[in-house]
Amino acid sequence: PQYFDPHMSGWIIVLGVLCGVYSIFYYRMAGWTGTLLEKLRSPWVRALVSGGILSVLVFMFPSLYGEGYSTMANLIDGDLHAMTEFSFWHRQGMPTVETVMIVCGAVAAVKGIACAATNSGGGVAGDFAPTLFAGCMAGFFFGGLLNHLFGLQLPLGNCALIAMAGTMAGIIQAPLMSMFIVVEMTGYYGMMFPVVICSVVSYATVWCLSIRNKR
Repeated sequence: PQYFDPHMSGWIIVLGVLCGVYSIFYYRMAGWTGTLLEKLRSPWVRALVSGGILSVLVFMFPSLYGEGYSTMANLIDGDLHAMTEFSFWHRQGMPTVETVMIVCGAVAAVKGIACAATNSGGGVAGDFAPTLFAGCMAGFFFGGLLNHLFGLQLPLGNCALIAMAGTMAGIIQAPLMSMFIVVEMTGYYGMMFPVVICSVVSYATVWCLSIRNKR
């Protein structure tokens, strides 16, 4: 990723709000899926249904397979093949940004379902890696969407990296941890400022919306 341009701070705030809204969506989709699967009393049936859900999702989006660290690294570094390789989305030559953006958006939409299906089926999806992966997908999608709607030139690799922290802060409700994990894990210390902005805004967005829904 490029070093952060301070003139883009306003759009990073927007990205933080979007990460917060997405965090709520992710949490509710995961909870809804887990609740439905827990209603299946037989562990064998639950495992079969969970495995079936995961099989369909991984077939459609192979990037969901595994923890996703290599996919995140490749996408942040601008390797667009990471999202279409080994799938029916793949075409000869470099995939277009629009295609990758759509795939990232779809993966972000179903990641919570995949995570809940893994846990309910007897597997261990973890807490940290899924939220980082979901944030990376959502960040690339949101960055591409903002570029398309407003004619911006936001670096999509940067957006993916920044949203990793924003989404983890929103879902796990641990903004400080998300800031340091993302920067330490990627080694892009020059991105600390936008990572802090996005994490704080995402956390605040989730908190405000949660308080409003309780009233």
